[in-house]
Amino acid sequence: MAQQPAVLPGSYKAVLTLASGEQVNLEEWGRDSLWKDGTLIRKRKGELTYEQKAGDMQQEEMLFNTITIPRSGEYKLVLSDGTKVWLNSASKLKYPVAFTGGQRKVFLEGEAYFKVAKNEKQPFVVKTENMDVRVLGTEFNLKAYADEKWVQATLVRGEVAVFTGMDKSVRNTLKPEQQAEWDIEKGKLDVKTVELDLYIAWKNGQFVFRGQRLTEIMTVLERWYDFEVCYQADWIKEVEFAGKLNRSASIEPILDVIRSTHKINVNTRGKTIVFSAKQ
Repeated sequence: MAQQPAVLPGSYKAVLTLASGEQVNLEEWGRDSLWKDGTLIRKRKGELTYEQKAGDMQQEEMLFNTITIPRSGEYKLVLSDGTKVWLNSASKLKYPVAFTGGQRKVFLEGEAYFKVAKNEKQPFVVKTENMDVRVLGTEFNLKAYADEKWVQATLVRGEVAVFTGMDKSVRNTLKPEQQAEWDIEKGKLDVKTVELDLYIAWKNGQFVFRGQRLTEIMTVLERWYDFEVCYQADWIKEVEFAGKLNRSASIEPILDVIRSTHKINVNTRGKTIVFSAKQ
């Protein structure tokens, strides 16, 4: 009998799209460096670094690269200004090969943690479809998945300004441990103090859940373990759980916690996890 695909944790995976349109699968790329568009791009395990030395010729036209992280993938990126970006699974970042002009502007889809190199003369701006974040030098997490109804900016240290609204003209300033959550459907912004570990644990190789609905937990895990979910009763989606798990570990400990309620059956069929009510 053919062996069914297992539900396994993710790993370092990414596709780099150069300004020319050429695509490089970083898993399969045998080189450790590439000189392109006046910039040296170095690759190490799970990390891509852009190096532009002082005195290098500046491009007249701003050239952009895009790094795309698939489901069950993650990657770290060091931009030409020294800013570090950790990208979560099912995410995409478009960024200049070298920063020129009055702003350092990048474009995000999905989730990323930013540690921004300070430059008061050149603010750093992260643009998403529904929220922009502007900083000088700081650390924050930004979550902006297209299939979720919220955009969340969570500040770890420093200070950021978030811009929301139809024309992104509404400005709010965040302090450390504050989160700006934009409800896309309602067009409403909520600024609150949060437990940071719940929102940045993924960057440190963990999952942390506190009283979250099963459907919310599975949305997070689906991207990392690359599986599908089937709920055979709607009430199962609303059951709340708490727990902590290393991202490198099997998903089974979480499924065992769900089984321990004695209310829910959990069955894995290939790459689909089925939740049903116990009779």
